Order: sequence, then structure tokens, then C-alpha cells
Amino acid sequence: MSVRTRAASALVWVLVLVVTIALVSDILIGQPALLGYVESGSMTPTLSTGDGYVPIPAILAGEITEGDVITFESSQIEGGQPTTHRVVSVTGSGYVTKGDANTVTDQDSGAPPVTDAQVTAVALQVNGGVVRIPGLGTGVGLLQGLLSGVQAALGGLFGTTLFSGERGLAVTLFGLGAALLVVEFVAERRGRPDRTRSRSRFSVKRVDSRLLIGGLAVLLMLVATVGMLAPAGTTSFELISAESDAETPRVTAAGGTTERPFVSENGGLVPLRVFVEPASEGIEVPDQRVSLGRGESHEQRLRTSVPEEIGLYQRSVTEYRYFAVLPTSVIDTLHDIHPTAALLAVNLVIGGVVTLVGVAVVGTGSLRVRERSRDGSKLFGLFNDRTRK
Repeated sequence: MSVRTRAASALVWVLVLVVTIALVSDILIGQPALLGYVESGSMTPTLSTGDGYVPIPAILAGEITEGDVITFESSQIEGGQPTTHRVVSVTGSGYVTKGDANTVTDQDSGAPPVTDAQVTAVALQVNGGVVRIPGLGTGVGLLQGLLSGVQAALGGLFGTTLFSGERGLAVTLFGLGAALLVVEFVAERRGRPDRTRSRSRFSVKRVDSRLLIGGLAVLLMLVATVGMLAPAGTTSFELISAESDAETPRVTAAGGTTERPFVSENGGLVPLRVFVEPASEGIEVPDQRVSLGRGESHEQRLRTSVPEEIGLYQRSVTEYRYFAVLPTSVIDTLHDIHPTAALLAVNLVIGGVVTLVGVAVVGTGSLRVRERSRDGSKLFGLFNDRTRK
């Protein structure tokens, strides 16, 4: 394989990885990663329908100011789907937002001001203009449709719901990744003859086992990340400060408090360390840190309050989940530093274990494939060995 062909192949894999990460983050965590795109024309001409942009995670974007284009979630806009609009002013209650193509602000249409807890990303701007990627949404939409079709086909073929929903997407991605590794292995085996033995009856071909082990480790870390991020995230509650209480917890007397249940569940096999933290003012979380074993759940009562002023308010909590592959004290300390630190540490442990097991099983040399011709037919034999340097 020529250097040019290898470079082109690597570029294609990088592009596929970028689009896949964008797709997975959009489906599973409701937050764009690496790339995002808009599905309506409310930001025209800055961003037309299907155009992509580069989202900077809110935790890294710094202070949000007037003129920034933000991605946020609000039940009053787009049916609760993520919305990308521009900040036209900053108030004590939050951000006033408006699509560039709209004539009125979202708040004039009845939505409450956007709080920091609702903001998931800020669009990258260069020289005052949003960086635009034309047509990105079309490609991501096609990939979404393809993956949905694969999930449905696998579910129908095996008669199971294992491939359905968010967890099913993780299983499907793992299966596709494993299949790609096998295809790459076979292609490498057929395409790289050992020239040092060209005069022998045997043709020996080599595949670097480190690439296979590394690919499997990265694949499992991706699946683990999906498993931790998909069920987590920010949950928001809308409260109405009224003149008197009502039977529903959504309505509270001005200046009063109310309680609502919040359940954390572990439907997987791996124990979890779960953090539930206030993401807005006016909400108290009694149990902010809990450990959940396989199939366990934890219910607590969140205490919410509203100010004396009558109106609509939003209260939010953010849930973080980590696989308990490290001591509880270590996860707690890393989470206190930054949630990303804990997430990376868990992934490093998972990747490290996979790598150690892989090295113990197949070694760090090359997988050697021996091929022999006899009477016009080819007999293949695969064995593991370490090539001599």
C-alpha cells in the first residue's frame, strides 16, 4: 500500500470518526461535540437549515456576552429540543435570545430567560462571524438514518430489543467497530506479503497486534463514555410562582417551597458512582453523591423554591455518572476537580485493562499469517508470533 493511499485512508477514517462523534453526542447527550448543525432557518443568514458550526462546550467557553450564539434547551422553544440562537442581551434572570431571522425574542414569545444551566455550547466565531460548515446536517441525517436502519434490522433478525434505543446504539456501534477491525485484519492479511520468504512455499504476512489492541481499547472506551453520558445530564423543572398553592407541584405560592421526587437508576451490570448537583438557584439536593450497584436505584426528594414575584421560573439539577472502576474517594476527588477529569480517569482504567489483557493474550509483536499453495488451491494458517527485529 502506497504512502498516498495510506494517507487518504487515514483521512477518511478521521472524517468518519468526527462525524460519528458528532452523531453520537447529538443523539445521546443532547449536546454537540466537535460539530453541531441547525435544523431550521431561524438563524438565517448566519446559519441556514442544515448548516454546521463548531460548538465550544459551555464549561470551556467562558463568560457568555451579548452577540454570542449559544445552544440551549428550553421546553418553550422547538418542543424542548436543543435551540441555537443569538444572545441579544444579558439580564439578572438570564439571557435574552433571538434567532437572526426572527422579528421578536424568544422571551417575547413566552419563554423564560435562558439560564447558564440550560446552555450546552457556544458557537465558535472568528472575526465576529460564526464559523459555518454548509450541508453538515444533511450528512449527519443520512448517517442517523443508516444507523437506525441497522438497529431495526438487527433487532428484527435476532428478535430482541437489545439493539433498540440509546443502549442499543452503543451495542450497534461496538458491533460495527468490531466488524471493521475484522475487515481491516483480513485486508491487511491479504495485502501485505512477506518478501523475505518469497522463494519459499509459504508466504508469511504480518499484522501489527498493537493496532488491533489499540483499536479495541478505543472502541470500548467510546462505548463506556456513551454508557456514562447517555443517562446523565441536566434535568429542568418549570415552576409557577402564583398567589396560592395548587395540587400540582408545578404551582407554588409566591415565596414558597415544594418537593418533587428524583430517581437515579443503574440498569447496567457495572456499579456506578452518581452525582446529583444543583444547576440553578432555588433547588436543594439532599443526597448529592450515591453509589449504585447492579440493578439498584435511589429516590430522593428535591426541595424547590420560588421568589415572591409571580411568574414562571426554572429549576435544574445535573446528574453525572461514572463506572466505579476506581475507589470512591478517587472518583470523588477527580469529580471535584472537574467532571472531565473523572471521566478521563475511568476511560484510562478501562483502556488500560483492555490493553493489558490484549498484550497478555496476543503479545506486542505481529500476528503472522502463513499461506501455502498446493494444487492450485490456497491453505491458510494463522498463528501468533513475535517478529524478530
